[in-house]
Amino acid sequence: MRESSEFSVDREEGVTVYHRRDFSPGQIKEAVEKHEAIAQERPSDLLKHSPESIVSRVEAGGERICVKQFRCPEWTDRLKGLFRVSKGLRAWMAGNGLKVRAIPSLKVMACAERRKGFAVRESFLLMEASEEGAEMDRYLLKGFPDFERRRLFIKVFARWLSRLHQKGVYHRDMKTCNIVVSEGKEGWQFRLLDLEDVRLDHKVDENDLFDNLLQLNTSIPRSMTAADRLRFYREYSRLYPVVEDERGFLSKLIRKSRERGIVYVSPRGVVEEKWG
Repeated sequence: MRESSEFSVDREEGVTVYHRRDFSPGQIKEAVEKHEAIAQERPSDLLKHSPESIVSRVEAGGERICVKQFRCPEWTDRLKGLFRVSKGLRAWMAGNGLKVRAIPSLKVMACAERRKGFAVRESFLLMEASEEGAEMDRYLLKGFPDFERRRLFIKVFARWLSRLHQKGVYHRDMKTCNIVVSEGKEGWQFRLLDLEDVRLDHKVDENDLFDNLLQLNTSIPRSMTAADRLRFYREYSRLYPVVEDERGFLSKLIRKSRERGIVYVSPRGVVEEKWG
């Protein structure tokens, strides 16, 4: 990404930083240092901790920042890094691409890459830490006050996903935990997480839709009925008809969903459910 009136690129020995001009290098350094301190000294305070990524929430320069660290634990990962854009930079580019396309998303503030030789050893994505909304799986567990409200939510969500796909935006891991839902005066708003898995200018076809619907179907709590799920599909297809053989498509989706089961995250942790 080139420098512009809005973005800047800073390079020091072994480190490249892409950032908004209104988010200073001092804030970036402070946020990364606080993140690493939490990871080393208070790992229980992390929002996520896996071999590939670590997520924390910190304050830097008076702003609440979410820091996602992408690691390359295996030498094969570092080798691939010689030929690929790092996950942190992919997420940075996707976040800015969503903004250009006027698609609501969490604001990305900076991306920092640490290199060893020519390979990226690790990268950091810094983005706004919004206190609004909840991941969709947790949101759905709260339920709806009545049938009409539930039906309206399904219709609005289907329209959002269809518009996303029509604009050439595709998320490779469209589980409910990767979608933040918030409510306002203008209704529901949906925002994507795990921006490193977002693809822009991608022609979404039937296979892509199948993958997304399988991911959604197997991460939505069973409180959403089969009729709810079919209603969602019908509304999506009305707006973006990419499926040729609907009967075969839905039959395969049901079969694959049953093979996987349902897995989602509740306030009490990971929940696994079986289809009835």
